[in-house]
Amino acid sequence: MRWRWAMPLAVFVLAASQGMGQEGIKLTLNLMPGGAASRVITGTVKGEWQAPEPIPVNLEVRVSHYIVVSQSLPNGDAVITVQPQGFQLKGKVGDIPLEWMVSADGHLQAQWGDQTFDSRKLPEEQQKQLRQALTASYEVTISPQGAIKGVKAPASVKAEVWRDVPSEPKIAQQIVAALLQALWTPLLPDKPVKVGDRWAAQVPLAVFEGAETFPLPLTCTLDKTEGDEAHIAVQGELKGEGATLTLKRLSERDPQVTVERGQLQINGKVVFLLSLSVPQRAQWQLSGEIAGQYKMPDGSPNAFTFRFSADLKDELVF
Repeated sequence: MRWRWAMPLAVFVLAASQGMGQEGIKLTLNLMPGGAASRVITGTVKGEWQAPEPIPVNLEVRVSHYIVVSQSLPNGDAVITVQPQGFQLKGKVGDIPLEWMVSADGHLQAQWGDQTFDSRKLPEEQQKQLRQALTASYEVTISPQGAIKGVKAPASVKAEVWRDVPSEPKIAQQIVAALLQALWTPLLPDKPVKVGDRWAAQVPLAVFEGAETFPLPLTCTLDKTEGDEAHIAVQGELKGEGATLTLKRLSERDPQVTVERGQLQINGKVVFLLSLSVPQRAQWQLSGEIAGQYKMPDGSPNAFTFRFSADLKDELVF
């Protein structure tokens, strides 16, 4: 897997190094149709789930997507196709084992204590329905600064067997998926920058049901340059309360997690490759708290508070 670029590598590196003087460095995406890479996020999510008694949460995370540049647009934007390649959560909530494992080919294994689900044991037609839902690709239109300008998302899971999947891993998947969305950062400046320069950016968080997004404000700093690499420091914070918002679900049969109050802090170190014009890897620390209610299918609402911290590595693999 590799990206294809319009300019020879040596020429680009020379041009970039010459531009590091008075005019600064131009940090923008330069995506060419047919370019491809895998995006892999690994790390841990830890915290305390209180509903009403406090329970420790310790989960390992691995999420992968295969990204292909579908087309470049006249205005400089690019359209990329994002294909899920697996979503894995594994660990414990208190003393209870929790697992949510979606393989690259769309098979699902889930566990909550003694409750288990394995899609490979289903009849072939039901397996097919789940595979299609869990591996459905989507299109994203992004600007040269990485800002998301449009998304064509797949439909929700409608397979009847979805109701047989334990609810607790579904809640964990919803919350972790919402946290991971903060890592898609449109953090590139719209003009050349020098070491020490700062600029503002925003991530439009679309983690709740409905069309409304919430901007996560970020402060970015060009920390240093080393050869082909530009190192960007990122900080951000978001607080909110007074509204009742439901986290996005994979299916209408999933538990409802509504957030009434929340805060999120994010700190990151991003490495931008000058020769390839892409942010190639990053290390992220997230922390915060959300409070609201969760409701199991056919159940009553229960109040909860979740305090969390996450340490995540994010990289493109060519």
